[in-house]
Formats: sequence, structure tokens, C-alpha cells
Amino acid sequence: MQQNGYIPLGSDFPVESINPFYTFHAAVARQDAKNYPEGGFQMENALSREDALRGITIWAAKSNFEEGEKGSIEAGKFADFILVDRDLMTVEPSEMRATQVLSTYVNGKLVYKK
Repeated sequence: MQQNGYIPLGSDFPVESINPFYTFHAAVARQDAKNYPEGGFQMENALSREDALRGITIWAAKSNFEEGEKGSIEAGKFADFILVDRDLMTVEPSEMRATQVLSTYVNGKLVYKK
């Protein structure tokens, strides 16, 4: 963050799960799936929830030179987004990994609904 002003996030698949909610949890809580270690690992390196969301959206797009087409909901972009069953900005960190996708939109069209 200090060097670039942004950190694109993603998984180290197949070493880690491709699930972006796991990435979000690890970035914010600095814990594994069992919420270990208690209190988080090197919390001075944790991201805020807002920066973690940016990391898996606009900053990830920016790292691929695609921020003009992807990464945020703006006129002229693809409108790829999901609706989820909880608010990642307020939910307890221990519940982040349980987030479920309710619907998925690709280019503004519904392609999945639970």
C-alpha cells in the first residue's frame, strides 16, 4: 500500500481456495479458515474492509490494465456483479467465509440465482 497506493487481491489457487470470500477474510482478519491465530497474524498488515473490497474488485482490474472495463459499477463497464446473503462491511469476521452468493450478473444479465 505504501509503495503503490493499492493492493490487488486474489488467490494462490490451487494452493489456496479460489473463493473470494476466503481472500476477503484473510485480508481483513488475517486468520485461516479456523479463525487462527486468535487476534489475527501480523494485524499491522491487515486491510480495512473497504480496501479488501477494492482489492478484489477495482484494484484487481487495475493490476490487469482492465479498470476501464471492469472492477466497479460505472456507465460503460461490463456490469459484472453478485448479490450476497450478508454485508461483508459489518458481519463478524468469523462469518465472512460463510458468505453465499444469491445471484450473479454478467454484463448486466442474470446468469445465476439461488
